Amino acid sequence: MFRLARLGPDVRQLQRHSGSFARGAAAGAGAGASAAFRGRDSRGFRGPPHRSDRGDNAGHEGRKREWKVRGMTAPTSTNPFTLSQRVKKHLARYPDKMTRPQIDEMLAIVRDAPQDMATAPVWNLVLARMGRDGYYSAMWKAFNEMKKRGTNASSRTFTVLLNAYAGVAHSGVVNDSFSPASKPERLTLERVRRVYDLSQSHIRAMLKAGNEGSRDSLGVAYPEDHDSDMPATLPSEEVSVWPTNAYLKFLGRYGMWNEMEAIFLGMDREPPLAPDGATYYTMLNTANNVDHYRRSMKDDTLPSIDAGSIGRAYWDQAVRSGVDVDERMALAALSCLAAGSPADQRVAEELIPRLWDLPAPGQPASATGAKGTYSLPRAWDSLPTLTLDVRTATTLLSTLRRMGNKSLVAHYTRQIADGPLARGADLALLRVFVHNLAFAGDADGASAILETFQPPSGSDGWPVDVHLSVMGAARWASDWDIALSTFRRMVALAPAAEGRAGKYVWKAPNGRAQDVRGRPWVTPRPHAVTPTAMGMLFKTALAVKSDTRPLRTANDIYEFYGPDAFFEVRTSAGVVDMNAGEAKHWDLSRRDYGLIGDAVELARDLEVAAERLAESARAPGDRDKFEALKRDAARVVRIWGKRVEERGDRKPRPRFLRSLE
Repeated sequence: MFRLARLGPDVRQLQRHSGSFARGAAAGAGAGASAAFRGRDSRGFRGPPHRSDRGDNAGHEGRKREWKVRGMTAPTSTNPFTLSQRVKKHLARYPDKMTRPQIDEMLAIVRDAPQDMATAPVWNLVLARMGRDGYYSAMWKAFNEMKKRGTNASSRTFTVLLNAYAGVAHSGVVNDSFSPASKPERLTLERVRRVYDLSQSHIRAMLKAGNEGSRDSLGVAYPEDHDSDMPATLPSEEVSVWPTNAYLKFLGRYGMWNEMEAIFLGMDREPPLAPDGATYYTMLNTANNVDHYRRSMKDDTLPSIDAGSIGRAYWDQAVRSGVDVDERMALAALSCLAAGSPADQRVAEELIPRLWDLPAPGQPASATGAKGTYSLPRAWDSLPTLTLDVRTATTLLSTLRRMGNKSLVAHYTRQIADGPLARGADLALLRVFVHNLAFAGDADGASAILETFQPPSGSDGWPVDVHLSVMGAARWASDWDIALSTFRRMVALAPAAEGRAGKYVWKAPNGRAQDVRGRPWVTPRPHAVTPTAMGMLFKTALAVKSDTRPLRTANDIYEFYGPDAFFEVRTSAGVVDMNAGEAKHWDLSRRDYGLIGDAVELARDLEVAAERLAESARAPGDRDKFEALKRDAARVVRIWGKRVEERGDRKPRPRFLRSLE
């Protein structure tokens, strides 16, 4: 079906008579050249077979015997499509990560095939799978073997290699990994840059050949019925931004922003090598990652960038250039704008209703956002109306929370939670509903989500962070009832903890067998009580200034579980008894100190609560009991609070990825 393009008379004769390659070892140039001319007379016709041809036939028979030993049928066609199907069939047998023997078996299929069959598309299948399964060194060796066997790499070959090093399966996959703390090894970086340089040289050669109307020495596959004398047509695949996009993904994975900008500024501004949608998305996403990582981790090794102005500039250029704007690019741009100045955030506020056709704050629910009046650049009038699905809504609402505008967060969260999209909401979107409403100070709304929807997690119930988020909103709203009911559901609180008889019985929040979506309620497994949850309960009780009953109830619950439940902390070095009076453990990890810090925070709450309870003590002996509780809590804060302050400010240990080599 396919044959290699014309390579020139001398090279064509050399390939025809030099014999096939056995297991990647190329025939000597001198022997191949002599074979090329001994087999032809002065008129260019082939004569009788010589000894070298008989040797080639013997080698081919030997390879056929090897195929038979392996239990496989030797290929009867020299069509590359036949070999590619054999490779695909082999790959389909191993959907999971292949072992090294299986990789070697795949390589043997290609090595034992005639040279004309092992074209670049066939090698691309092999290289892509090796990269996907993490065999980077073997992939690099296979790439060099491919070149030694005389197969010219295509733009897709370079893209496959660069995508593998970037950690993505193919060009259509988004690179979500961001690991600036674990830089690539020097050898890996050299190889990646070498591949990128080769790809650009290849593209320049293709452009030159296309301008000259020649297909010689390009190694491009054409249909067999294609007339070799017809004018050459430049394949769009060979001159594309795919290799550049893959290289930008690799740089973005490690936060190498300065080099990314240098590559972007060096790109053409006219097709076919102009930035496309994937290019702009990669730049916007990396800018957001670099800025967010630098702020959250307080890491000064990454460049300090203004994500807002950078995001606005790349977004504006993308829209004006006419590339396809999709949900990924729009969300990446909004993330950058949300981290920018108030002016950048106002642009984001106006983009949201324009892009997703949502009523803006102050507009009636029947209004359409796409037809609103905005102060956006006129060039942005061509923006499409994007689809708001569950995943997009999750990212959009999370981005809004970063902007810090509580009224804006509450407006769009309620709009989506009350709309038809909520019926298909997954756990991630439901969590965002709760976190956003709690962030906006709407404790009733956050609690209503828990009482309205059965979480898709089934018997695992709502995650701990969701319960704590509702309790946090109740604390700031001084709503003791919501805080206590949420705590009860979270830990399946026994009635005895509140001085009542009986056992805890879980009941459907809405009193029905199904939630609002028609899904049956499932009794959740309770979570373990933690210092954070207990501390949140005390904080809410302390926020109720006019009544000490919530504070007494919180203390009753604390006494029901006992101090050991909160101040005997299980760490990597064993159980740490914080009531022992002495901090003996010095070899604790950052995570361990985080757990101890939660207990110290509870001790601070206990200290304040005990003081208030002692002042309002009624029964004889209560004052002494609360004074003792205050002293014990103060001792924990004095001993362990200092330790957490000394050790807790350490920078997090870098999260190393598996070495690329």
